[in-house]
Parts: sequence; structure tokens; C-alpha cells
Amino acid sequence: MHRKSNIINIIIIIIVFLICSVNRVIAVENKGETNLEEGIYVIKSALDEKYVFNIAGASDKNGGNLELRSNANSYTQRFMVKSKGNDTYTISAIYDEKYLDVEGSKKENGTNVAQWEYHGGNNQQWIIQAGVNGYYNIISKCNGLYLDIPHSDAKNGANVHVWQKNNSKNQLFKFEKVEQKEIGKKTIENGTYIIKTALNENYVFDIEASSKTNGGNLELWNNNITANQRFIVKYLNDGTYSISPEHSKKYLNVENSSAKIGTNVAQWQENGKSNQQWIIKEAGNGYYNIISNCNGLYIDIPQSNAKAGANVQLWEKNNAKNQMFKFEKIT
Repeated sequence: MHRKSNIINIIIIIIVFLICSVNRVIAVENKGETNLEEGIYVIKSALDEKYVFNIAGASDKNGGNLELRSNANSYTQRFMVKSKGNDTYTISAIYDEKYLDVEGSKKENGTNVAQWEYHGGNNQQWIIQAGVNGYYNIISKCNGLYLDIPHSDAKNGANVHVWQKNNSKNQLFKFEKVEQKEIGKKTIENGTYIIKTALNENYVFDIEASSKTNGGNLELWNNNITANQRFIVKYLNDGTYSISPEHSKKYLNVENSSAKIGTNVAQWQENGKSNQQWIIKEAGNGYYNIISNCNGLYIDIPQSNAKAGANVQLWEKNNAKNQMFKFEKIT
């Protein structure tokens, strides 16, 4: 009986050792060699590099699906990669600041991947493991499964899910770093200006209700040359300008320094940061683009609807009149 008990104990020890060894091998295999810098990336499929990660329908909702789409240089196709330490990363869509997330932390092949607000779980953490020829595997920390293109079918709308390792191209991706910032230069002289929209020059930048408080909103209004429509523009000697409403002595400010398209612009007390710095770039025919130095987005009139009270926001570049403005100097 004693010998039988010893044999059982030995078998249990061997089984435990084998399980630990397998787990150790998996951990080492998944750890890999990352060598990927933090930053903003377009993530391309090794199946066909013209297809890249995209959030379907430009959704800004929890559950917005991760898919492949032809590279359109869109903000819905740009992802912030940040290190969490221990060789893991988060991957978030920069336009709505939501994170790639394994649905329900499931461990089954074929589990879907979508965006979700940040909660810090392992299903929002990824091991980015160097593969071959500059490509990477992207492995979920919650289940060890690999981001995968079903049936190796790269096309518009192809879903992205997780699957067990298969050593194929449908689990390899290229990270192409995106340089966000425009390089500015001095384009207009310092002075006080009325800023007109190219959509209809009768409408100009205006601080709503002549507010002098932080958060006073930037909008369009009929041109009446009041102090809340006059802006002091000053070159900062680094390619950027400050733009200050004359009546309040505050500064045009990107809300929370957000990189999300549709972010609001309002006035705020001076802070010396890039969310109050603007690149004024020639757009032709006497018009200019006004570009945030903190995120590379353009001041924009929504739906090109120039009217009294129209909001002023930030959006990705579109080469249209709703992002073009005339600076008329007041002498």
C-alpha cells in the first residue's frame, strides 16, 4: 500500500512538472522579441498591405468592430500603441480613445475583437511579438490566441478575430508609424484679425455671448467687428501661433488636448501647452488652414454649414472650404 501511494505521488509530481514546463514554454514563446516603440501606427495585414486595421463605420461606441479596410489615411485607421510593461501593450483607436478588446475575455477560437472603453483587463492587453520580415504577431494576454484574418481573405470588411497560432501570414501584421504633426512656419504677421470662413465670409470666429470665462465656446457669427470677434495672433518662433480673443485675453484651446475627431475648441487661460498652439498653413487664394499643434487636426465647420451659432470643431484634413479661413487684419 505504501509503495502504491509513493507511485501515485511520483505520477502527480511528474504531471505537475509537465504542466509547468508547458506553461513556461508557452510564456517564453509568447513573450518573444518586441522592439516596437510606443506611438501612433497604421497596422497592415501581411496578406496584402493595402488593407489595414479599421474601426467599422467610424463607430465611437463600445463594440465598434475591428475589421480590415483599404488604407484611406483615415483617423479610424490610426492606433495608439502604449507599453504596459512586462512586454504587453494596449492598442487604442486615436479618434475615440477606445481600446482593442477581446469579447468577454473568451478563450475560444474565433472570438471577436472590437473597441471598448478602457478598463485595464487582460483582454485589452496584447503581446506584440516580432515575426519575420518586419511583421509581428499580436497575441491576447487573456487567452494566448493570435489576431487573425479568417480564411486568409484580405478584403474590405474582413473581420479580425483571435485564433490559435498557425504560423501563417493571416496572423502577421506590419506596424507603420504615423507622424502626426505638421511642420509649421511663419505665414502671417502678428496682429489683430477678424477670421472669416471660406464657406461664407459674412460669418466669422466669435466667442459665444462675449464670454470671458474658461470654456467660452468658439462659434461662427455674423460679422459685426465686436471685441469677441477680434483675435490677437502672435507667432511663437517655433512654427506655431497663439490665437487670443481680444475681449477676454484667453487663448483658443483644444479641449483636454484630445486627438478625437469632433473635439471642441473653446477659450481657456494661458497654459503654454501644445493644445493652445496653432499652425497657420497657406491653403491658396488667400485662405489658410488652422491646425492644432497637439494632435494635427484641422479647425473645421461641421457639415460645411456656415450660419450664426455654427460650432467650430477639429477634424481630420479634408481639403474642403469648411477648413479654410481668411485672416483680415484690423489696422
